[in-house]
Amino acid sequence: MFPIALSRTISAWDEFGKAPDLAKLETSLKQVLHTYQTAQFGLWVVISEAQLSLVDFYRGNWAGALLHAQAPCRSEPGSSSEGVGIGTLL
Repeated sequence: MFPIALSRTISAWDEFGKAPDLAKLETSLKQVLHTYQTAQFGLWVVISEAQLSLVDFYRGNWAGALLHAQAPCRSEPGSSSEGVGIGTLL
């Protein structure tokens, strides 16, 4: 399932590169997050939050970007998930 989720996310970013539409990108990313969040992929939730942080950052929504960036930092201490979160926050 993780490869499918990753593929769908890459497709969303590819479409954004062809026709920049932040609302469409956000909808696509949230749809992938919602679909695969129930599959218990902790790392996937962290990656999704990091990407949603980027969407808010590009919009100029600094508070929203910060909230999404902080969410992965609350993952299991010492895990690779925590590293993704901290990197996004920085």
